[in-house]
Amino acid sequence: MGFLGRPTKAPSEEIDYDIDFSAWLDARAETIASFTTDCDSGIVVDRALQVGGIVRVFIKGGQNGRAYRVIAEITTAGGLVKRGEIQVRVRGTGELIGITIDGGDGSDLGDGLDVDGGTE
Repeated sequence: MGFLGRPTKAPSEEIDYDIDFSAWLDARAETIASFTTDCDSGIVVDRALQVGGIVRVFIKGGQNGRAYRVIAEITTAGGLVKRGEIQVRVRGTGELIGITIDGGDGSDLGDGLDVDGGTE
């Protein structure tokens, strides 16, 4: 798991995050055939889209002092499944204080999964 920065978010704002599977896909000569997203109760994935090897999730909501999981799971054209999870922490009036990511298998960013926050 890796700490990835300090973007801020008020409860009324919607922030987007890129979960980048590109390196993992490239290492296997694969492409994304489909994806799903999910999140903990209290925060909302308003929408999500795929751009190449990236799943972009648009997140809104959250309560002071809470941490929320946001999950993107891809299925490749060859039938492989990879799960990426970010943890969104909210404090104060919704300031996002950190994100961690888990490749779903106990690994971290080193296996080709990456997150980029705030690409508004």
